[in-house]
Amino acid sequence: MQQTISKATRLLRDLAGLGVSLIVVGVVIDILFPDTTGIATGIANLAGNVSEKGLAGLIALLLFVVIYGREQRHVSD
Repeated sequence: MQQTISKATRLLRDLAGLGVSLIVVGVVIDILFPDTTGIATGIANLAGNVSEKGLAGLIALLLFVVIYGREQRHVSD
């Protein structure tokens, strides 16, 4: 049972890492070719929602930062 949970956790971590990598690639593409993927616009909208929605937006932003930071630590290990 422990091995199954470990494998599932590893799979989810790998999928999250892939997702973060795709987001970074999308941002780079949007910088080079504006409004190609819309990811940069989505991030800007998220930042705008933080200022409009107050605490709920701030919590969502903090969760994103924590997840991203955790993924970066796992990648560097």
